[in-house]
Amino acid sequence: MTIKSLILGALIATSISCNAQIEKTGNGVKKQDKSKLPVKVVGSFRSIKGVMNSLSCYCYNGGNLTTADNQEIKICFENEDIDVNCEKVEIIGEYRTITKSSGAKDPCPSGQSKILFVKSYKCL
Repeated sequence: MTIKSLILGALIATSISCNAQIEKTGNGVKKQDKSKLPVKVVGSFRSIKGVMNSLSCYCYNGGNLTTADNQEIKICFENEDIDVNCEKVEIIGEYRTITKSSGAKDPCPSGQSKILFVKSYKCL
């Protein structure tokens, strides 16, 4: 086998692998996964840090954000040391759907929850 044929084989394998990972619509345009796009929300924040709450089963440092149109959004700060001491906050983050399987001695039930994980925030 020559070096040229090895390189050509590697290029073809790479091309096939890359094409298999791209999700296309009918017109050939790549569809974006909207859950991975940054989202900006503003509202009043109520922390559940240190409180037994259904959100605590998915996130230690989190809370609920209520928007101006009364939409309630579950929020999670991945850094456990952050303390949000403001009533109104602007959050930029990414939605993730978390699935939890519980064992016999787990106080949290099995289930699934859509949570906005915070990338940045500021008090307003």
